[in-house]
Amino acid sequence: MATWQENSAFKSRLRRVLLALGLAVMAAQSFAKPAAWYRWASKMTDHRVCAQTSPGPGWFREPIAFTDSGCSIRVKPF
Repeated sequence: MATWQENSAFKSRLRRVLLALGLAVMAAQSFAKPAAWYRWASKMTDHRVCAQTSPGPGWFREPIAFTDSGCSIRVKPF
């Protein structure tokens, strides 16, 4: 075995560093915002749906973003 594998002080420091790194990543994710909702309009008919992702290739996204699944509350600009 290599000496670093036998050194318990190294392992202890490595555990602390990895724990701190993991906590930092989780803390950064806690500030993330949810994805916006958009109205999608059909290219073939005049149907509209509210979704976060495209319903398929026959739809185009309208430019206004919303915060709810009913597409009733607009996203506030910065």
